[in-house]
Amino acid sequence: MLAPLSEEKQSAFFLTTSKFLEEHGYTHYEISNFAKNDSLVSRHNSKHWHHVPYLGLGPSAHSFKNSTRWWNIRSVRKYCEMLEGGKVPIDGYENLTDEQLRLESISLGVRTREGFYLEDISCDPQSNEKLSGLQESGFLKVENSRVVPTTKGFLVADRLPLFLFD
Repeated sequence: MLAPLSEEKQSAFFLTTSKFLEEHGYTHYEISNFAKNDSLVSRHNSKHWHHVPYLGLGPSAHSFKNSTRWWNIRSVRKYCEMLEGGKVPIDGYENLTDEQLRLESISLGVRTREGFYLEDISCDPQSNEKLSGLQESGFLKVENSRVVPTTKGFLVADRLPLFLFD
């Protein structure tokens, strides 16, 4: 039976893998993805990161348009029954406020090399102070008015928004 690696070994493995692939011409464009060139970046994921409208088809599929996200029924049987009965198999939806979209842009942005717009946090003086600390620690950098995670930042990407707003 394989034992899980320690957090320290996982981090070392992640950083070594990223460095190796980047030295061999790949871009580490998202936490768990690399591409040989920009045309090979996941278009599916990019739609989510940029709040581009998308339509999900099938059980459990999610869709997004304007500021509304909705999802289909999970059960294959119930999904098919609803379609056969001429009903739309939507299980739920949410309307996102501008603030929710802004916060989502930040939390998704720290998962990509594109990051998020600096203006998304400039309204909060405490976040600006925290950003400076995260820059000094090597987790984030500011490039062309965008806050961008470093490879080290990818290691803690899910926690970076918490550090900025805690």
